[in-house]
Amino acid sequence: MLTQLLRVNFPGWCKCVVLDHKSPPGFNLSGPGVVVLTVVEQEKLRWAVAGHTPWNHFGRKNLGFVYAVLHGAEYVFDTDDDNFVLDGDAKFLPRATTLPEGWTLHVPTTGAAVFNPYPHWGVDIWPRGFPLTMITNVTARTGVQPAAAATAPALPPRVCALQSLANADPDVDALYRLTGGLPLYFPPQRSWLAYPAGTYAPFNAQATLFTRAMAAALALPVTVHGRVSDIWRSYIMQRAMWDLGCGLAFADPWVTQYRNAHKYLRDFQSELDLYLKTEGLIEVLNGVTFPPEWRFASTDAQLAGRVLALYITLYEHGLLEVEDVLMVHAFLRDLGAVGQNEVDFALRVNDFAQPAGQLQANGQQQPAAAGSQQPTPVPGLPRPPLPAHRAAVCVTGMFRAGPFLFPSHVKHVLSHLGMPYDMYVSTPDLAGAFPSSADYTYFLLPYKVVHANYSRVDALLALPGWANTGFTGVHNPGKWLRQVMDMSTCLEAVLASNVTYTHAARLRADTWLTNPLPVPPAQLGPRDVVVPNNEGYGGINDRIAYGSLEGMKAYLSLVDSVPVFLTKAGSLANAESALQAHLNARGASIQPRQLQPCRFRNYTSGKFVCDHWDHKTFQVCRDICDAWHADVAPAARHRRRRR
Repeated sequence: MLTQLLRVNFPGWCKCVVLDHKSPPGFNLSGPGVVVLTVVEQEKLRWAVAGHTPWNHFGRKNLGFVYAVLHGAEYVFDTDDDNFVLDGDAKFLPRATTLPEGWTLHVPTTGAAVFNPYPHWGVDIWPRGFPLTMITNVTARTGVQPAAAATAPALPPRVCALQSLANADPDVDALYRLTGGLPLYFPPQRSWLAYPAGTYAPFNAQATLFTRAMAAALALPVTVHGRVSDIWRSYIMQRAMWDLGCGLAFADPWVTQYRNAHKYLRDFQSELDLYLKTEGLIEVLNGVTFPPEWRFASTDAQLAGRVLALYITLYEHGLLEVEDVLMVHAFLRDLGAVGQNEVDFALRVNDFAQPAGQLQANGQQQPAAAGSQQPTPVPGLPRPPLPAHRAAVCVTGMFRAGPFLFPSHVKHVLSHLGMPYDMYVSTPDLAGAFPSSADYTYFLLPYKVVHANYSRVDALLALPGWANTGFTGVHNPGKWLRQVMDMSTCLEAVLASNVTYTHAARLRADTWLTNPLPVPPAQLGPRDVVVPNNEGYGGINDRIAYGSLEGMKAYLSLVDSVPVFLTKAGSLANAESALQAHLNARGASIQPRQLQPCRFRNYTSGKFVCDHWDHKTFQVCRDICDAWHADVAPAARHRRRRR
């Protein structure tokens, strides 16, 4: 299929083909205006981006973009090897991003954050990368007017990215391919659908025309799958270009796609980030504010600063890895679009801060914890000041329902810390007890997993005095001791990290928090520990806690008080009273606040198991289960099912 594209004569166009190690040998890559970047030739290139772009990845296209821009391209048509130009005729490709004479310009008018372009052409499907929760949203798929209408929203002054639809096998996700019908064709409308600033649409790398103004935003991320890379790029580009007077539009098909062989289930797995993280990515992008007073030497530099800032932001939120920050910085340097001014701008946007590690004698910073949220320094960038505060967040316990509960921690805890944080997961080293690699897609941030050594539990169980405690039956002491050992193990990992923390939080992998943190950690005293003010059983609700590092060191070291409590009758009535006695003995300042946790024991056959006291007592916990279509039958019923 590539050879068809190369044979078509495009007067005034250079066709740059970027090969890879997996490219079939013996390609007849010749034709008018064809330039082939072979593997050998790429290895000779001195471009910095080459060293940050892995082989056999979709992102090798980045070298083609650098070639095009450095050779003076005014337009870049980004396409794939499985697309045929309609009728093999170059006239189907526009030579500019201005509306052809006699065509109409339409615009979405609903104000939706994301708008599906396909229904405008009468085809009821959605593009790859479209948020799943928006597919059936009426305002995200209907409500288009001519741009000339009096009630139509204003559009950016110019179209800088023009996406062509593709006939036969259009760009839809694996969910549609597994459930819908193909082929599909878009009836010509002689129309463009242009988007107002603030309304996104995912667009791909299969048939998109860019003006040179978008050069700094052409890079494809390399730390996500190729099925995700071009979609992430499209969202990044839109956020970066709006206030520079550039917009996006969709056009009638220029190409027919005869897709190379794919296994749909494998595509589905490759697209998980699109299904799970697209809405989060849009939320992060919309949360970025660019300093309006910053001055740039050119609009190219202005776009470059924005792109670099957005990559850093997405890295800080775990949506891209640090190698993408290095890659895009190298890409922009190769284009000559980034200098110290643009770097300073990107750092200002993100309030950039390095992990607060201990400085070595040579003045270099030691590595931060494996779960560090902040980026690795970009070579050549200035070292910014260390942050005033930083939190360690411990998630402890059996991670059976954790992936489905963790979004509440992100929404109500992590986003309200008001400081950089690092994640630690302390959980038993048992099958099904800790997150699988697929589960980690829910975290949206780096993490470090640690496992407790439970030999100390056996030693504690061997001590006399357990008969005089309240730990019997389902509340057996071994189960509780493993929980507090998970806490202690997390504390050990935090203290061994060489990162200077000022605050800490403890979350449970079986608990959904229903409301935001009531007090910012930075406003707490040096030994304050905030805990829920309900269900204390004569002590402290142990579902969540946060506070100063010193206070939380006391909280997380509960296991150290167990031998002492066993010598005092009545000291271990239950987990809650033991925690309160321990904190009092360690001099922590307990701060009960309105924090409503809901415990969910498990996640079985696609449904929550909601049989705990929280579910029976609090309406908000029942509502959460109902929202997730939870099975609220007694636990015994679930045990029978598993048998």
